Amino acid sequence: MNRTHCICGCPLNLEPFSENFNALHCASCFSRHFIAKGDTSSSEFVYDGDNTKYAEEGYLYGSTLRWSHRVLLRQDWEGRKVLEIGCFNGFFLAELKKAGATVYGFDVNPAAIAAGQKIFGLDGLHTSLDALAALGPYDDIVCIDVIEHLDSPETLMAQLSPMLAREGRLHVAGPTIERRLHDKSDYPPHHKWWFSRDGLTTFLRTSGYRVDQILVQRDAVLMLRNCIGKVINGFGRREFHGDVTVFAPSTDGVMLGPLYKALTWVGSALFTLLRVSYCSTVMVSKRIAPQ
Repeated sequence: MNRTHCICGCPLNLEPFSENFNALHCASCFSRHFIAKGDTSSSEFVYDGDNTKYAEEGYLYGSTLRWSHRVLLRQDWEGRKVLEIGCFNGFFLAELKKAGATVYGFDVNPAAIAAGQKIFGLDGLHTSLDALAALGPYDDIVCIDVIEHLDSPETLMAQLSPMLAREGRLHVAGPTIERRLHDKSDYPPHHKWWFSRDGLTTFLRTSGYRVDQILVQRDAVLMLRNCIGKVINGFGRREFHGDVTVFAPSTDGVMLGPLYKALTWVGSALFTLLRVSYCSTVMVSKRIAPQ
């Protein structure tokens, strides 16, 4: 897609960004879209079972819930028919199923789908969006950390909107520019967009949705972890090609236990007081456009 306008509808201005990428910058909502220079690949890797990053068995069997998952689990899912886009092996769908939902999932990685069917016994996982469209409509569609990887979020939205029931809920989650400090994986070609909350809100509204909730992560420990990562991997890095082999410590809390929980609580309280957000935003919206 040869873009001239932002997802908010305003014109985009070309500006240099890194050695291999330019940025299309929106002067209205401040979102950025990254485009490759010359013959540079615009993709970090192929999301399929042949890629070593996503075919390694230990990775495929991972099931760590992130902040976005935990926040969305607080919603009412009893009796809901749910489709997750970019479901990977279905680990979040397994949690939604426990909460009373009937679940379906889409992912382009066939190895992840096979792993999810084996681990969680989920038979509603598919690599075909058309097959899932035929099983709709859905009460809820979930997109966690998906649309920032796409050149054209509008194309996905055009596919999903007819699959969602009128008054159905769309849950979109991902990083936004309000966090200011970007970690290694937030750069192109891994991420194609840096959205602002204003831009993402406008995009959802013009796509036929009413935004009911905007939830913001305030994780000071995660920011500290990513600052350590920047020190280790270089503050000057402005591209991510999957080539980082040294990572900062995990913040999953397994090793730090009570200390980690205490630091997280204190950091979150401080960030809430200072109105500092880091790093994800969850938007819960309702479809209002006619079917």
